[in-house]
Amino acid sequence: MNPTERFLEDWLLRTVEIIDSYRPQILYFDTGIEEPSFEPYIRRLAAYYYNRAAEWGRGVVINYKWDSFRPGSAVLDIERGTMGGIRPDVWQNDTSVSRTSWSWVEGHDYKDASELVQELVDVVAKNGNLLLNVGPRPDGTIPEEEAALLEAVGDWLAVHGEAIYGSSPWCAGAGRPLSRRVGRRALPGRCRGVVRTAGRRHPGGARPP
Repeated sequence: MNPTERFLEDWLLRTVEIIDSYRPQILYFDTGIEEPSFEPYIRRLAAYYYNRAAEWGRGVVINYKWDSFRPGSAVLDIERGTMGGIRPDVWQNDTSVSRTSWSWVEGHDYKDASELVQELVDVVAKNGNLLLNVGPRPDGTIPEEEAALLEAVGDWLAVHGEAIYGSSPWCAGAGRPLSRRVGRRALPGRCRGVVRTAGRRHPGGARPP
C-alpha cells in the first residue's frame, strides 16, 4: 500500500476529530500504519493526542503493531502471541476466548478457563497486559459460554488478583511461549530475590499462587 498525501492528511484529521469529540483513553491501530509514509503523520498524531490528554488530566494509551512507533512511545500489541522473555517496555497480547473467530459464529472452538488464566499469567510475568476478546451476537448479547469463561477468570482473579494487579516482573518470565509469534527482546538485569506484587514483598522471587 502506498497512500497518497491527501489520504494521509484525511486519516490524520479524522483521527483528530475522534480524539476531540470522544476523548478516548485508548487509540488502537491494527495493521497498515507501519508503512513508512505514515511516519510523520503518526508523530503529529501522537503528539496531539498526548498533549490533549495532559489537558484533560487523564492517562491514555496508543496500541500499535509491528514497528509503527518507537519503543516507549506507545504500547506494542501482539495478536494471539507472547514474548520469549520479559520486555522492558509494557506490551499487550490481544487474544480471544475462541480459537476460531473474533466475532460471533456458530460452532466456536472455545478455550477453557484454565488456558485463559495461563495466558494471563504468562503475559503479566513478561511485563504485558492481556486484552481478551468476546464476540457478541447480532443483538449485542454475549453468548452464555463466553460469559461463563469471563466469570471463571474473574473468580480466579478474586482469589489470586494480588499476583496480577499492580505487580511487576521478576528477573525471568518463566514458562514456555504460548505461540510461534514470539518477541525477541528480553529484560537485562539481576535476580533480586524478591518480587513486588501490589506493594508487598515475596521472598525468593516466588509469586503467590
